[in-house]
Amino acid sequence: MRFPIDGGLLGNRLMLIDGKRQPEFDKVTNAEDPKAFVAIQGRGWGDIETLRHGGVTVRTGPYKSLFRMTVGGRADFFPRGAFEALHEREDHVGEVPDLAVETSLVVQYPLALLFYVARDKAGLQDDIERGLKAAWADGSYERMFRSDPNIKLALEKGDLSTRRLIALDNPSFSAELITLGKDYLYKR
Repeated sequence: MRFPIDGGLLGNRLMLIDGKRQPEFDKVTNAEDPKAFVAIQGRGWGDIETLRHGGVTVRTGPYKSLFRMTVGGRADFFPRGAFEALHEREDHVGEVPDLAVETSLVVQYPLALLFYVARDKAGLQDDIERGLKAAWADGSYERMFRSDPNIKLALEKGDLSTRRLIALDNPSFSAELITLGKDYLYKR
């Protein structure tokens, strides 16, 4: 469906890090600099290919271990969608006290949550897409979107518009996917 239901925020990545290492990330100024760091991701996650395509070394592990592995030195950063990073830090800081959200960068690449219906349900797809676009046009989608606690936290506390932007290509997204919902994407 040609509507990114997350506004593309999933592709705006904040990084969970060992908070004591923030000064190292403060020195990052361009897309080449992150290549000196090691990222961590869950096994089989779609971001792995994107990060590696951008020249970043990626290690993988089970989700529940990634937070401890980040602070424990197995990786330098754990990139998470803007609406994931802040609440995940809060959820895990009790067991991983030095876990922090990096404060100066946003890594951005084309990635969005899309809504799919079965191929034989074209009428249903048209109805849903028409409804989503109508909700966008009258502002009700934006109000609902911004009322989600994690989205609200990301937009209010994530400082997305003031962070230095590191842009990466996503080889998994076709040109059509990249442009299909551009009118409905979060804009910094």
